[in-house]
Amino acid sequence: MIFYKDGAPIGFYHDAAQQIETSPAESQRVAALPGARIEIRSTPSADELLHHNFLETLNIDRLWQASVSRHAASQPQTAPKAEPEPKPVPTAVNAPAPEPEQVQNSADHEAQLLELVDDLQEIAKAYLGRQGSDLVDNLIDLVGGKTALLDSQKVTAFLAAMTAQSSDIDPDAKIEEMIDLMRSEIAGRLSV
Repeated sequence: MIFYKDGAPIGFYHDAAQQIETSPAESQRVAALPGARIEIRSTPSADELLHHNFLETLNIDRLWQASVSRHAASQPQTAPKAEPEPKPVPTAVNAPAPEPEQVQNSADHEAQLLELVDDLQEIAKAYLGRQGSDLVDNLIDLVGGKTALLDSQKVTAFLAAMTAQSSDIDPDAKIEEMIDLMRSEIAGRLSV
């Protein structure tokens, strides 16, 4: 690896080196070995970074909503008054078709799960970039799809896998913070 600044080489490094060298001799010897590869990487100039609009990168509204949900989930809740238990209704052998209200509730439930998955993707994207969003998709499919978010054991498995695999994407990311935010988002969305 050769580090350049303004077109001039300022440092040399190879896989077996202990530190960045100032002379190219050892790196040239390693580069001459069979199977040596070169990969060119570049960073944007400081001027380009200063003009980058991070508000376009992150979905601030979703992050704010997730934070509010997290805060609400951490607040103690008072137990609602118990309502009298309804009397059982005899059922016929041939069950009638579901009421339109039940179908609507099912559609609302499906929409709520889709929205939750979108929120989890946004959180992961904020911490890990696009790969984080893809990881959420893959892991949700792996635990059984979006309906798995209704099962606390599958949620635990999803979050554990997310924790383990997130460090492969970005070891410097605040993974625990991201997982806490996801946990509270799931709890906040599904408690309503």
